Amino acid sequence: MALDDLSPPQRALAEFMSDLSERAYAAGWLADIEIELWRALHSPAYRGGRLRLSLEDVHALESLSTACGGWIFFDGELEETFVPMEEWIVKHPISSIPGR
Repeated sequence: MALDDLSPPQRALAEFMSDLSERAYAAGWLADIEIELWRALHSPAYRGGRLRLSLEDVHALESLSTACGGWIFFDGELEETFVPMEEWIVKHPISSIPGR
């Protein structure tokens, strides 16, 4: 799956996540940025590397994720890939995030 294969709401989330990666690391999609963003979204105390989310960033991530019903991760072969929230949470439970 690539950006062109995502639905408009999924693509909006992927593009915003990429923008946050670019802003923090000057990388369109830093390895594991989806996990770093997930942790930052759910733990106000989380500070990973140079990633700093504003309140507006947090609200935008929440809104975009809710709109598409999932999260985006980058697969080396498939590129930007949508994962339904039910599947993402099984692998990345909120309760396991440091600082929660």
